[in-house]
Amino acid sequence: MEIELKIGLATEADRTLLIKKFGPPEQSITQRNLFLDGENGELSFEKIALRVRREKEFPAAGPAIEHVVLALKAGISSDGVLSKREEIESPLGLSMDEVARSPGRLLMMVQEPILELKKRVPALESLKTIGVFDNDRVVIPVSLDIEGKMVKTTWEVDRTVFPGGRVDCELEIELEDESGADAIAQAVERTLADAGVKTVPQPNGKYSRFLSCLK
Repeated sequence: MEIELKIGLATEADRTLLIKKFGPPEQSITQRNLFLDGENGELSFEKIALRVRREKEFPAAGPAIEHVVLALKAGISSDGVLSKREEIESPLGLSMDEVARSPGRLLMMVQEPILELKKRVPALESLKTIGVFDNDRVVIPVSLDIEGKMVKTTWEVDRTVFPGGRVDCELEIELEDESGADAIAQAVERTLADAGVKTVPQPNGKYSRFLSCLK
């Protein structure tokens, strides 16, 4: 189960200000996300997202690292800035271009996301690509004062370009569990406000926004 805080940033300028105030980042990452569905929308019907991500990491020191990961996501729910979803990931031994040319190849593989997909959608016979979006992420470690105790968090600060040119910026913070999530969220909001970084509600995940851009 992936548990995250998701806080929308009002503008690209607010993202830039956040990075300036709390950086420098310990890591920068570029991501291209390719999503797939069944030929007849079987995955969408079951509220399942199947994603191939090509990710290139640029550590603060050392050479860049590139890899491709397959992920299945399901059971997404949100409550305010707290988001929860099932997520199964596995390294993928194909390039993104190979998947785009022949998406049905994924169904012949034995990675855990595909095995789980076949359990949930046993009648699935084929796959098709439905689109891509790009995301630039910087990773910044930030310590928060929560009730007089310093708590270490990792901030993932995103700039996402969706189909059609829509650009959204947001802050994501992964949590080990839900305990203390409200206190952490309040501390983050307070810290951002003190730094002059404006936030906005962001009730929908990236995948939902991606789908809305395809309509």
